[in-house]
Amino acid sequence: MNHRRLSSFAVAVFAILSILFLVGCPPTPPDPPDPPDPPDPPVEQPTVRVFVGVYDLMGATGDVDAYLRECKANGAEGVRLFVCYSWQGPQPRSPYRRVGEWQHENGDIFPLYRLSEWDAEFWDYLGDVLEACAGHGLTAWLVAEDYCSLKGDQHQKYFNPFYSSEEALGPDTPGGVWGDSMKPYHAALYRKTIQAAEAVPGLSWYIEDMNEGWIVDGTAEQIREWFAWSRNALVSVGAPAGRIISTVDDADVARGADIYSPHQIGTPEQIVATVNGVPAARIIYSSDGVKNGSGPADCQGKRGVGLDVANGIGLKIIQLGARGYEYLPRDAYKSNCDRATLGAIDFAVVKALEFAK
Repeated sequence: MNHRRLSSFAVAVFAILSILFLVGCPPTPPDPPDPPDPPDPPVEQPTVRVFVGVYDLMGATGDVDAYLRECKANGAEGVRLFVCYSWQGPQPRSPYRRVGEWQHENGDIFPLYRLSEWDAEFWDYLGDVLEACAGHGLTAWLVAEDYCSLKGDQHQKYFNPFYSSEEALGPDTPGGVWGDSMKPYHAALYRKTIQAAEAVPGLSWYIEDMNEGWIVDGTAEQIREWFAWSRNALVSVGAPAGRIISTVDDADVARGADIYSPHQIGTPEQIVATVNGVPAARIIYSSDGVKNGSGPADCQGKRGVGLDVANGIGLKIIQLGARGYEYLPRDAYKSNCDRATLGAIDFAVVKALEFAK
């Protein structure tokens, strides 16, 4: 055995170990970094602009902020609400100061208002609602007046301040609600509504003079004259270009508005490219007035738009490049036809309309 060779090998190994001892062992490499978290899935964006219409929102039962939050969570573009509204009966809030009562010749008692004085509590509350709309990123579609409240069914019109006021019941009111002596009060309501919207920073809003506007027993010529006046009045009191909506079922009136909203549209087949001469790009189709749909019902059994047609309506709106759609949730009036219950609304139809694809 070659002891010298083994001895030389041992010396070399010892030398190497000594060097390693002196310089230290190489550091342990760090653990590899954790892989990055996967990116969040893209947030689905609404494909249709949908407005939810609870018209008596100013007097509705329930949590208004929660309702607005649900509208936004389900993709809604905005909400439609009425300012001077009295359909079916008296409302808990009025834009005008109530100064007493008066008795109709048939014995009925009605509230008495003064059109020259605003009700401060009403306008403060409207300001709160509009601030909540802005906070949730919702557009407010403000309707100054409601023809259905004025058309005179079973004396119900007398719950409306434009019939039951010192000014309207006075001797100098030729033409009644629609006469020249009353026009300054209509214009003042437009101005006050616009001022309420403009007072809220960041609020997106539209203005409509009168829902389904008409004139009781009026001719087509009288109707056109009235709404030509009301549009000019809106502009004169500060309505910006592009924000005036009309729901009047008359071609001349519809073409004069920035946006037209035909009612009783509850199926995809009713979404057509032109209505009353107005192209789809300027139309917000509306389910207001739909009574025989497949959707939720109100206390009288009237049914609105259902899930079975909602997606088809949305797809037709996308196809035509229409401005949007307004959805009336009939289930808001399931327990009380005279007063909306906000917590009763099922937003499934709103979501199906919004995210049509």
